[in-house]
Amino acid sequence: MMEFVHVAIVVFSLLSLGQSAPVTNCESLTKPIKINGTDQLLGRWNYVGWSTNMVLGSIVALFAEPGWLHITATDQHDLLITSDYLKMFDTCETMISNMTLKNNTFITGNKSTVSLLTTTCPDCLVQYSTGPGSERHLEFLSRRTAVTDAELEEFKKQVECLNLRKSKILDPKRELCPVQSATD
Repeated sequence: MMEFVHVAIVVFSLLSLGQSAPVTNCESLTKPIKINGTDQLLGRWNYVGWSTNMVLGSIVALFAEPGWLHITATDQHDLLITSDYLKMFDTCETMISNMTLKNNTFITGNKSTVSLLTTTCPDCLVQYSTGPGSERHLEFLSRRTAVTDAELEEFKKQVECLNLRKSKILDPKRELCPVQSATD
């Protein structure tokens, strides 16, 4: 009987090794998703967290407060208008820019490229931006103002996989900027 128990333990141990691992490896977490139209991107997105490889961006992150992004369609099927409503030092600013979709990547006015990365969060966007020089940023946005701990951990793992600086997670309880007139 004891021999049967040992065999059963060995078999169950081997079976557990054969199970597929959760989707947390860097290859899957940093894979751009296919963008099938822009309709699902339209509307309001709340900033949850972000990270960068730039020293100045890390300093700015110390003072950043919650913000949100509004994406609007245009008459041109590949052009979107983004309005960022950001707060720093209790002052709200609005920045408006254009993004053009080309080959599954968005091109911004400052020639940065933006790809959307895989996420298990059903109402989230993870935007990976590469800019002039070696500038890189990762932004985590959601339709909600707060996300689950598991969703935050997945984002932090993406930051780690992309070798970016420690992520800044924004406080979902802080007041967001209202809609206001745009500034450049």
